[in-house]
Amino acid sequence: MMRKITILAGVVVLIGLSGAAAWRFFGPSAELPVTARIGGLLPLTGSLSAFGQASLIGVELAIREVNDAGGVLNGRLELVTADTETNPQAGVMAAQSLTNIDGVSGIVGAMASSVTIPVAQSVAKFTGVSLISPSSTSPILSDLADDDFLFRTTPHDEIQGKLLAQLAEDQGVETVAILFRNDDYGRSLAEIFSLNFDGIVTAIVGYEPGQPIYTAEIEQAAIGGISDTLVLISHLEEGIPILQKSIDGSYFKNFIFADGMKANEVVQAIGQEYLETSFGTAPEGSDSENYALYKNQYEIAYGEFPEDQPFVGNAYDAAILLALAIESAGSAEPSAVRNALRVVANPPGEIVRPSEFARAKELIAAGADINYEGAAGRQNFDNAGDVDGSFAHWVFRNGSIEIVKIIGN
Repeated sequence: MMRKITILAGVVVLIGLSGAAAWRFFGPSAELPVTARIGGLLPLTGSLSAFGQASLIGVELAIREVNDAGGVLNGRLELVTADTETNPQAGVMAAQSLTNIDGVSGIVGAMASSVTIPVAQSVAKFTGVSLISPSSTSPILSDLADDDFLFRTTPHDEIQGKLLAQLAEDQGVETVAILFRNDDYGRSLAEIFSLNFDGIVTAIVGYEPGQPIYTAEIEQAAIGGISDTLVLISHLEEGIPILQKSIDGSYFKNFIFADGMKANEVVQAIGQEYLETSFGTAPEGSDSENYALYKNQYEIAYGEFPEDQPFVGNAYDAAILLALAIESAGSAEPSAVRNALRVVANPPGEIVRPSEFARAKELIAAGADINYEGAAGRQNFDNAGDVDGSFAHWVFRNGSIEIVKIIGN
């Protein structure tokens, strides 16, 4: 069952409700009518639920900022959320509800590439409602026949796979086995890593998510004991038990991760002593002035900042971009919003940053062009709706995630 969540003067009221969850934010625009809605199509349950719940807070932060600045089109912006369950079929049904029943002008989501692809092809394309994914990284998205209604605020895995392979070489890794989630995300990243790694890949094994155990796949990856290093491309739900079995059975002792395992839950479940040599990559913008503005805004609103969670800033950027597009278009009509996205995201124009929605509105009202640069980096959409972005080299240190360096813009 989903929930209707209302935030009133900083107090959260939860009301049981079947269907989508509507988030209303009461600030300076509280007495104004709702003039536009955007959807949050996120995995609140399933294998990406930890990332989905964290990203929803990023979207919420953006909506707060928009409504604190007086909303859009002289009224209040409302967020309606729907749970994809990290499942393609559930995601399509949730997207249909957002577009056909709730009448959203644009959608932040989905997160998993395996969900975003069917939603883009069967919902966004035919309803004219744009999707901006904060986390779908499969290169497949770049070539989808989506009639230009699919965008993303995170760079794709063609970049991440190459960086991860280079990072492994830089760390002195010479042989690896690869175990990947058998979906659009896992297959693409495993292939790109293997093509760009100059060392020896001893095995490439896919696993089907949702199994009670993964012993057979782990043993297949470890066959011959040639490599003691496992590249694990996974979601948390399967990744943690795979790690535990790999360690308990002495199959592997070193691990390399992508973004799907960048969470403190991993080290809490496995233990720091087993992860001392592990490292990974994930989309990240944490060394930029823009990121600092966003982080400060987050801490003022919610307190402790989630350093271990990827994609929260990307979700914030996606929601801000939809709000800016609505204001720039002077309309909440979905196609008009789509047409305005590159206008507000790309140069030329006056640069606007996180926490500057009020200033952006003033510039738009004055007829000025704007160029939004976000928490997750520059958000310049190319012809495929992609951005270049930046990545973190991260490790587990002292029981939590630590960023070693940022690579990219």
